[in-house]
Amino acid sequence: QAFSELGVSLDGTADEVLAAIDHPLAAMLREYRGLAKRAGTYGTEWLRYVENGRVYPQWRQCSTATGRMSCSHPNMQQLPRDARYRQCFVAFPGHVLIKADYSQIELRLAAKIAGEERMIAAYRKGEDLHTKTAQAILGKAEVGRSERQLAKAINFGLLYGMGYKTFAQYAKLNYGVSLSEAEAKQYREKFFQAYPGLKRWHRRQAGATNGRPITTRTLLGRQRLEVSKFTEKLNTPVQGSGADGLKTTLALLWERRAECPSARVVLAVHDELVIEVPRDDAERAQEWLVRCMEDGMRPLLDPVPCVVEATIAPTWGG
Repeated sequence: QAFSELGVSLDGTADEVLAAIDHPLAAMLREYRGLAKRAGTYGTEWLRYVENGRVYPQWRQCSTATGRMSCSHPNMQQLPRDARYRQCFVAFPGHVLIKADYSQIELRLAAKIAGEERMIAAYRKGEDLHTKTAQAILGKAEVGRSERQLAKAINFGLLYGMGYKTFAQYAKLNYGVSLSEAEAKQYREKFFQAYPGLKRWHRRQAGATNGRPITTRTLLGRQRLEVSKFTEKLNTPVQGSGADGLKTTLALLWERRAECPSARVVLAVHDELVIEVPRDDAERAQEWLVRCMEDGMRPLLDPVPCVVEATIAPTWGG
Protein backbone atom coordinates (compact mmCIF):
# COMPACT_ATOMS: atom_id res chain seq x y z
CA GLN A 1 0.00 0.00 0.00
CA ALA A 2 2.81 2.40 0.86
CA PHE A 3 4.51 1.74 -2.48
CA SER A 4 1.22 2.16 -4.31
CA GLU A 5 0.70 5.57 -2.72
CA LEU A 6 4.18 6.51 -3.97
CA GLY A 7 3.23 5.48 -7.49
CA VAL A 8 5.26 2.26 -7.51
CA SER A 9 3.40 -0.84 -8.67
CA LEU A 10 4.58 -4.13 -7.17
CA ASP A 11 3.53 -7.75 -7.60
CA GLY A 12 4.90 -8.51 -4.13
CA THR A 13 7.47 -7.39 -1.59
CA ALA A 14 9.89 -10.34 -1.65
CA ASP A 15 13.54 -9.33 -1.42
CA GLU A 16 14.31 -10.15 -5.06
CA VAL A 17 11.40 -7.95 -6.14
CA LEU A 18 12.51 -5.04 -3.97
CA ALA A 19 16.10 -5.40 -5.22
CA ALA A 20 14.91 -4.59 -8.74
CA ILE A 21 13.04 -1.42 -7.68
CA ASP A 22 14.90 1.87 -8.10
CA HIS A 23 13.24 3.73 -5.23
CA PRO A 24 14.75 4.78 -1.87
CA LEU A 25 11.95 3.10 0.08
CA ALA A 26 12.83 -0.28 -1.46
CA ALA A 27 16.44 0.06 -0.31
CA MET A 28 15.35 1.19 3.16
CA LEU A 29 12.90 -1.69 3.55
CA ARG A 30 15.52 -4.23 2.44
CA GLU A 31 18.03 -2.81 4.91
CA TYR A 32 15.47 -2.86 7.74
CA ARG A 33 14.49 -6.44 7.03
CA GLY A 34 18.11 -7.54 6.90
CA LEU A 35 18.91 -5.89 10.22
CA ALA A 36 15.74 -7.23 11.84
CA LYS A 37 16.59 -10.76 10.71
CA ARG A 38 20.12 -10.52 12.05
CA ALA A 39 18.96 -9.01 15.33
CA GLY A 40 16.48 -11.87 15.73
CA THR A 41 18.84 -14.64 14.67
CA TYR A 42 22.09 -13.37 16.18
CA GLY A 43 20.84 -11.11 18.97
CA THR A 44 20.39 -11.90 22.65
CA GLU A 45 18.44 -15.10 21.88
CA TRP A 46 21.60 -16.50 20.32
CA LEU A 47 23.29 -16.49 23.74
CA ARG A 48 21.29 -19.56 24.80
CA TYR A 49 23.76 -21.62 22.78
CA VAL A 50 26.74 -20.48 24.86
CA GLU A 51 28.01 -22.79 27.61
CA ASN A 52 30.86 -21.58 29.81
CA GLY A 53 31.98 -19.19 27.10
CA ARG A 54 32.07 -21.83 24.37
CA VAL A 55 29.64 -22.87 21.62
CA TYR A 56 28.96 -26.52 20.78
CA PRO A 57 26.82 -26.82 17.63
CA GLN A 58 25.19 -30.04 16.47
CA TRP A 59 26.71 -31.46 13.28
CA ARG A 60 25.19 -33.93 10.82
CA GLN A 61 27.42 -35.48 8.21
CA CYS A 62 24.82 -36.86 5.79
CA SER A 63 21.63 -34.82 6.11
CA THR A 64 21.77 -32.88 2.82
CA ALA A 65 21.07 -34.15 -0.68
CA THR A 66 24.41 -32.92 -2.03
CA GLY A 67 26.38 -34.61 0.75
CA ARG A 68 27.40 -31.42 2.50
CA MET A 69 27.40 -31.42 6.27
CA SER A 70 24.74 -29.41 8.08
CA CYS A 71 24.87 -27.62 11.41
CA SER A 72 22.25 -26.46 13.92
CA HIS A 73 21.74 -25.21 17.47
CA PRO A 74 23.25 -22.87 16.35
CA ASN A 75 23.81 -22.95 12.59
CA MET A 76 27.41 -21.76 12.35
CA GLN A 77 27.51 -22.35 8.59
CA GLN A 78 25.15 -19.46 7.90
CA LEU A 79 26.75 -16.90 10.18
CA PRO A 80 27.27 -13.69 8.16
CA ARG A 81 30.74 -13.22 6.71
CA ASP A 82 30.71 -9.68 8.07
CA ALA A 83 33.77 -9.37 10.32
CA ARG A 84 31.65 -7.66 12.98
CA TYR A 85 29.95 -11.00 13.63
CA ARG A 86 32.89 -13.31 13.18
CA GLN A 87 35.13 -11.25 15.44
CA CYS A 88 32.81 -12.29 18.29
CA PHE A 89 34.33 -15.78 18.08
CA VAL A 90 37.60 -15.61 19.97
CA ALA A 91 40.34 -18.15 20.52
CA PHE A 92 40.97 -19.50 24.02
CA PRO A 93 43.54 -17.43 25.99
CA GLY A 94 47.03 -18.14 24.73
CA HIS A 95 45.63 -19.61 21.52
CA VAL A 96 44.87 -18.41 17.98
CA LEU A 97 42.44 -19.45 15.27
CA ILE A 98 43.71 -20.51 11.86
CA LYS A 99 41.16 -20.02 9.11
CA ALA A 100 41.77 -21.70 5.74
CA ASP A 101 39.62 -21.48 2.60
CA TYR A 102 39.63 -23.32 -0.69
CA SER A 103 39.98 -20.60 -3.33
CA GLN A 104 37.03 -20.54 -5.81
CA ILE A 105 36.50 -24.24 -5.21
CA GLU A 106 33.11 -24.53 -6.92
CA LEU A 107 34.36 -22.82 -10.08
CA ARG A 108 37.45 -25.05 -10.10
CA LEU A 109 35.37 -28.21 -9.61
CA ALA A 110 32.92 -27.13 -12.33
CA ALA A 111 35.82 -26.56 -14.72
CA LYS A 112 37.03 -30.10 -14.04
CA ILE A 113 33.58 -31.71 -14.30
CA ALA A 114 32.63 -29.80 -17.46
CA GLY A 115 36.05 -30.15 -19.09
CA GLU A 116 36.10 -26.39 -19.65
CA GLU A 117 39.57 -25.99 -21.16
CA ARG A 118 39.77 -22.18 -21.01
CA MET A 119 38.95 -22.12 -17.31
CA ILE A 120 41.36 -24.96 -16.62
CA ALA A 121 44.12 -23.18 -18.55
CA ALA A 122 43.50 -19.95 -16.63
CA TYR A 123 43.76 -21.72 -13.29
CA ARG A 124 46.89 -23.59 -14.36
CA LYS A 125 48.51 -20.27 -15.30
CA GLY A 126 47.54 -18.77 -11.93
CA GLU A 127 45.27 -16.17 -13.54
CA ASP A 128 42.40 -14.53 -11.70
CA LEU A 129 39.26 -16.02 -13.23
CA HIS A 130 37.01 -13.08 -12.34
CA THR A 131 39.37 -10.70 -14.12
CA LYS A 132 39.59 -13.04 -17.10
CA THR A 133 35.79 -13.27 -17.29
CA ALA A 134 35.45 -9.48 -17.10
CA GLN A 135 37.95 -9.09 -19.93
CA ALA A 136 36.11 -11.62 -22.09
CA ILE A 137 32.62 -10.25 -21.40
CA LEU A 138 33.51 -6.57 -21.75
CA GLY A 139 36.20 -6.90 -24.43
CA LYS A 140 38.72 -4.90 -22.36
CA ALA A 141 42.32 -5.65 -21.46
CA GLU A 142 42.19 -3.63 -18.23
CA VAL A 143 39.26 -3.95 -15.83
CA GLY A 144 38.53 -2.16 -12.57
CA ARG A 145 37.06 -3.25 -9.26
CA SER A 146 33.43 -2.69 -10.28
CA GLU A 147 33.94 -4.66 -13.47
CA ARG A 148 35.52 -7.53 -11.54
CA GLN A 149 32.50 -7.43 -9.19
CA LEU A 150 30.27 -7.79 -12.25
CA ALA A 151 32.34 -10.79 -13.34
CA LYS A 152 31.91 -12.43 -9.92
CA ALA A 153 28.15 -12.11 -10.28
CA ILE A 154 28.40 -13.61 -13.77
CA ASN A 155 30.66 -16.51 -12.80
CA PHE A 156 28.74 -17.56 -9.70
CA GLY A 157 25.30 -16.66 -11.02
CA LEU A 158 25.45 -18.41 -14.39
CA LEU A 159 27.45 -21.45 -13.32
CA TYR A 160 24.32 -23.34 -12.26
CA GLY A 161 21.97 -22.53 -15.10
CA MET A 162 20.20 -19.28 -14.26
CA GLY A 163 18.12 -17.63 -16.96
CA TYR A 164 18.89 -14.01 -17.74
CA LYS A 165 15.92 -12.61 -15.80
CA THR A 166 16.83 -14.49 -12.64
CA PHE A 167 20.46 -13.55 -13.17
CA ALA A 168 19.60 -9.83 -13.26
CA GLN A 169 17.86 -10.20 -9.88
CA TYR A 170 20.73 -12.29 -8.48
CA ALA A 171 23.37 -9.74 -9.51
CA LYS A 172 21.49 -6.92 -7.78
CA LEU A 173 20.57 -8.92 -4.69
CA ASN A 174 23.97 -10.49 -4.01
CA TYR A 175 26.53 -8.16 -5.59
CA GLY A 176 24.82 -4.78 -5.80
CA VAL A 177 25.19 -4.83 -9.61
CA SER A 178 22.24 -3.28 -11.46
CA LEU A 179 21.54 -4.79 -14.88
CA SER A 180 18.73 -4.35 -17.34
CA GLU A 181 17.24 -7.56 -18.71
CA ALA A 182 18.88 -6.78 -22.05
CA GLU A 183 22.30 -6.45 -20.39
CA ALA A 184 21.76 -9.63 -18.38
CA LYS A 185 20.85 -11.51 -21.55
CA GLN A 186 23.87 -10.15 -23.41
CA TYR A 187 26.30 -11.02 -20.60
CA ARG A 188 24.83 -14.50 -20.32
CA GLU A 189 25.38 -15.13 -24.03
CA LYS A 190 28.95 -13.81 -23.90
CA PHE A 191 29.71 -15.92 -20.82
CA PHE A 192 28.91 -19.14 -22.65
CA GLN A 193 30.79 -17.93 -25.71
CA ALA A 194 33.84 -17.42 -23.50
CA TYR A 195 33.46 -20.82 -21.81
CA PRO A 196 31.97 -23.25 -24.37
CA GLY A 197 32.79 -26.25 -22.21
CA LEU A 198 30.34 -25.03 -19.60
CA LYS A 199 27.69 -24.58 -22.29
CA ARG A 200 28.17 -28.16 -23.49
CA TRP A 201 27.98 -29.43 -19.91
CA HIS A 202 24.72 -27.54 -19.32
CA ARG A 203 23.26 -29.01 -22.49
CA ARG A 204 24.35 -32.54 -21.54
CA GLN A 205 22.72 -32.27 -18.12
CA ALA A 206 19.54 -30.75 -19.54
CA GLY A 207 19.18 -33.07 -22.51
CA ALA A 208 20.51 -36.39 -21.25
CA THR A 209 17.01 -37.69 -20.43
CA ASN A 210 14.80 -35.05 -22.06
CA GLY A 211 14.09 -33.37 -18.75
CA ARG A 212 13.39 -36.55 -16.80
CA PRO A 213 15.10 -37.24 -13.43
CA ILE A 214 18.70 -38.42 -13.64
CA THR A 215 21.33 -39.90 -11.34
CA THR A 216 24.18 -37.49 -10.65
CA ARG A 217 27.64 -38.51 -9.51
CA THR A 218 30.41 -36.69 -7.72
CA LEU A 219 34.02 -36.95 -8.85
CA LEU A 220 34.45 -39.75 -6.29
CA GLY A 221 31.45 -41.57 -7.75
CA ARG A 222 28.90 -40.90 -4.99
CA GLN A 223 25.42 -40.94 -6.46
CA ARG A 224 22.27 -38.90 -5.96
CA LEU A 225 19.17 -40.52 -7.44
CA GLU A 226 16.12 -38.95 -9.10
CA VAL A 227 17.46 -35.42 -9.60
CA SER A 228 14.80 -33.46 -11.48
CA LYS A 229 15.60 -29.75 -11.33
CA PHE A 230 18.03 -28.50 -13.97
CA THR A 231 19.95 -26.35 -11.47
CA GLU A 232 20.37 -29.35 -9.16
CA LYS A 233 21.62 -31.49 -12.05
CA LEU A 234 24.44 -28.94 -12.27
CA ASN A 235 25.17 -27.98 -8.68
CA THR A 236 24.84 -31.42 -7.06
CA PRO A 237 27.96 -32.91 -8.75
CA VAL A 238 29.95 -29.74 -7.97
CA GLN A 239 28.87 -29.13 -4.37
CA GLY A 240 28.86 -32.87 -3.72
CA SER A 241 32.45 -33.20 -4.95
CA GLY A 242 33.42 -30.29 -2.72
CA ALA A 243 31.80 -32.07 0.22
CA ASP A 244 33.69 -35.27 -0.61
CA GLY A 245 36.97 -33.37 -0.66
CA LEU A 246 36.27 -31.58 2.62
CA LYS A 247 35.36 -34.81 4.40
CA THR A 248 38.48 -36.45 3.03
CA THR A 249 40.43 -33.53 4.47
CA LEU A 250 38.81 -33.97 7.88
CA ALA A 251 39.77 -37.64 7.79
CA LEU A 252 43.37 -36.70 6.97
CA LEU A 253 43.46 -34.20 9.84
CA TRP A 254 42.44 -37.00 12.18
CA GLU A 255 44.84 -39.54 10.70
CA ARG A 256 47.73 -37.04 10.87
CA ARG A 257 46.84 -35.55 14.26
CA ALA A 258 50.15 -36.76 15.70
CA GLU A 259 51.93 -34.26 13.42
CA CYS A 260 50.22 -31.38 15.23
CA PRO A 261 48.69 -32.78 18.44
CA SER A 262 47.93 -29.37 19.97
CA ALA A 263 45.53 -28.36 17.17
CA ARG A 264 41.76 -28.83 17.33
CA VAL A 265 39.32 -28.52 14.46
CA VAL A 266 36.57 -26.18 15.65
CA LEU A 267 34.59 -25.33 12.52
CA ALA A 268 33.84 -26.55 8.99
CA VAL A 269 31.87 -24.28 6.63
CA HIS A 270 31.69 -26.00 3.21
CA ASP A 271 34.93 -24.60 1.73
CA GLU A 272 36.45 -23.31 4.97
CA LEU A 273 38.07 -24.95 7.99
CA VAL A 274 39.00 -23.30 11.28
CA ILE A 275 41.33 -24.81 13.86
CA GLU A 276 42.39 -23.60 17.32
CA VAL A 277 45.98 -23.99 18.42
CA PRO A 278 48.39 -22.57 21.03
CA ARG A 279 49.99 -19.38 19.72
CA ASP A 280 53.51 -20.88 19.76
CA ASP A 281 52.41 -23.70 17.42
CA ALA A 282 50.56 -21.46 14.96
CA GLU A 283 52.95 -21.53 11.99
CA ARG A 284 53.46 -25.28 12.17
CA ALA A 285 49.71 -25.83 12.51
CA GLN A 286 49.00 -23.59 9.53
CA GLU A 287 51.36 -25.62 7.34
CA TRP A 288 49.76 -28.85 8.60
CA LEU A 289 46.23 -27.62 7.91
CA VAL A 290 47.01 -26.33 4.40
CA ARG A 291 48.85 -29.54 3.48
CA CYS A 292 45.94 -31.73 4.62
CA MET A 293 43.42 -29.55 2.76
CA GLU A 294 45.46 -29.72 -0.44
CA ASP A 295 45.96 -33.47 -0.15
CA GLY A 296 42.25 -34.01 0.48
CA MET A 297 41.02 -32.03 -2.51
CA ARG A 298 43.85 -32.23 -5.06
CA PRO A 299 43.09 -35.76 -6.36
CA LEU A 300 39.55 -34.64 -7.25
CA LEU A 301 40.63 -31.44 -8.97
CA ASP A 302 43.62 -32.58 -11.00
CA PRO A 303 44.63 -31.09 -13.48
CA VAL A 304 43.04 -27.96 -11.97
CA PRO A 305 45.33 -26.61 -9.23
CA CYS A 306 44.09 -26.69 -5.64
CA VAL A 307 44.72 -23.39 -3.84
CA VAL A 308 44.23 -22.90 -0.09
CA GLU A 309 44.44 -19.48 1.54
CA ALA A 310 45.08 -19.42 5.31
CA THR A 311 45.35 -16.73 7.96
CA ILE A 312 46.27 -16.71 11.66
CA ALA A 313 44.27 -14.41 13.93
CA PRO A 314 42.92 -14.11 17.48
CA THR A 315 39.32 -14.23 16.19
CA TRP A 316 37.40 -15.93 13.40
CA GLY A 317 36.93 -12.52 11.78
CA GLY A 318 40.63 -11.71 11.67
